[in-house]
Amino acid sequence: MDAAVLHRIGEPPRFDQFGEPVPDEGEVVVHVRAAALKPVDKQMANGSHYASPRELPGICGSDGVGHLSDGQRVFFGGTRRPYGAMAQRTVVCRAFTFPVPDTLDDDTAAALPNPGVSAWLSLAFRAKLRPGENVLILGATGITGKL
Repeated sequence: MDAAVLHRIGEPPRFDQFGEPVPDEGEVVVHVRAAALKPVDKQMANGSHYASPRELPGICGSDGVGHLSDGQRVFFGGTRRPYGAMAQRTVVCRAFTFPVPDTLDDDTAAALPNPGVSAWLSLAFRAKLRPGENVLILGATGITGKL
């Protein structure tokens, strides 16, 4: 299948052929329609992220939107290495797929969850915000602030 394959840390991925993903128990194959590109994806590929791959080649990207074999359209995250989101197909744990409403286009559905989860994690786990507490958001010009 076609994929954005990282052959060497610090070098750009190449459009290349990669073997088909085979799901293990509890996993599903996702037919990818759109993949998110985030700063962490670039950090993983250039080796500056603590979770950068140690075994190559591998496919770039960790989340996106696609459909399952039954046709259900889903957002997915947490691809299993060496498979990634920037390929025709990838493999993920079934629990890491979430239905996408028909009213959202693929590109928006792929891009929206990451800043939403970032905002939620910051408030819920870092700030430990509790019901009834208030938050003042300054300079909410980016997508995370707007969410």
